[in-house]
Amino acid sequence: LFGMTQAQLNAETEKSLAAAAASIAAGATVKGTGGAIVGTIDAVDADTVTIKLQSGSLIRVPRSGIAPGTDGVVVGLTAAELEAQATSANAAPAAQ
Repeated sequence: LFGMTQAQLNAETEKSLAAAAASIAAGATVKGTGGAIVGTIDAVDADTVTIKLQSGSLIRVPRSGIAPGTDGVVVGLTAAELEAQATSANAAPAAQ
């Protein structure tokens, strides 16, 4: 049993979702799947989040690949996986 009406429950759910979405903002700490800090959010747009890794590299991940956590934002990759992606993106050959 709930001690609230459907309208109150809906309002609380919307409030929680808005707070979670607001936590995904520039400057927020990002942790990897292992719980280690991987970097901070540099920028957010409708589809992607740019993360500044601890190495200083920037990497863009789909917004669906991150989620608000209890202690910051969580990305669905480890620090090593993010670094590998950033390295391979920067090592792409120049157009000829």
